[in-house]
Amino acid sequence: MDNQGTAQYQAPPSFGAGFNTNINRFVPGGYVVGPNVNQRGYVRTVTPGDPGRNSIQAAINEASRLGGGVVNITRGTYTILNNISMLSNVHLVGQNPLNTTFDFNGGTNQIQSIGTSGNGYIQDVSIENIEFTGRRTGTNTEGNQSNIFFNYVNNAIIKNCIFTDNWNSLTNQGLDMEIGDSGGFPRNIVVEDCKILNSGGLIITASASYLRNCFFGTCNNVAIKAGIASNIKITNNHFLSCGSYFLESHDEGDWVGGIFSNNTISNQLAVGFKDNSTEGCIFANNKISAGTGIEGHCFSCSSAFSKNIVVGNFIQSFSGDGINMPSGAILNTITANIFDNNGGTGVGMASGANENAISSNIFNANGGTISNGGTGNILTGNVPS
Repeated sequence: MDNQGTAQYQAPPSFGAGFNTNINRFVPGGYVVGPNVNQRGYVRTVTPGDPGRNSIQAAINEASRLGGGVVNITRGTYTILNNISMLSNVHLVGQNPLNTTFDFNGGTNQIQSIGTSGNGYIQDVSIENIEFTGRRTGTNTEGNQSNIFFNYVNNAIIKNCIFTDNWNSLTNQGLDMEIGDSGGFPRNIVVEDCKILNSGGLIITASASYLRNCFFGTCNNVAIKAGIASNIKITNNHFLSCGSYFLESHDEGDWVGGIFSNNTISNQLAVGFKDNSTEGCIFANNKISAGTGIEGHCFSCSSAFSKNIVVGNFIQSFSGDGINMPSGAILNTITANIFDNNGGTGVGMASGANENAISSNIFNANGGTISNGGTGNILTGNVPS
């Protein structure tokens, strides 16, 4: 069997005058399709066991050469012994993530989509309906830690995929997706309807991007690290028994203007949100509860936590504070949250955590309600006050 799977040719359509070769362009929020959505350009089908000339990479290359199209991956297990490079206007579509598997066989290879700055961005790619498993690496080098690595990419979807049993022997943690790094920033990326199980998590440094409707179960690494970018929206996800932070703002650059909303975090096994530099973000309507005996705060903020809104959240059973703000955390609004049975105070503000508005919150059975060591903080309508 070819080491990247194999493909059977289908007769390509004619790309003559009037044929829409770009019918599957999309933006976050949904597909923007043309009139010939059922054709979707050039189509090839990949199956295990066919001649090597029809490998997954050959199918991607041919589809790209002809202006774009779909590479259909039929059910079966494909052992990935080389990197696979995604190219512009190509869509890699499995049959079903429960029966279509890319097995990395303990190796360090990746599915990559890597463009260049300026006009060299990869455009309009998608990966759907595939399980990714068995990747091993021993490095923390950016771009070499994960199954899927996108950099300098504009408009992409990763949808309905499963990531399981991927591991970094250097850190004893996994990492499944790197959507950008500290040097090259993707734009308009959607990760949706995916499952990350007994594995790692993802780094997303892509502007104007979405992570939604995903399930993170027993992640060994930070479930999501977001930042060096603006307007990343993380919504309607479920995090269960994460062994590290369910969310961390990136330690190499600001997370600006993001939204973390309507997520459920249960049996959290470490500090919840670790802030390195977060500005102008909204944390809304999340339900967050810690496992028994877990040490730490739910929100462990830094001195660069500023101008954020934390509203409508339920924060429960952390040993430390619900929200802990050190000196320098300023101009934040904490309102209409419920803090329940946390070992520390509901909201803790150190000396120098100034000009924050803490209002209309409910505090129940915490170690304390509000610790106000700063100046100019406004405390109104909290129960108990």
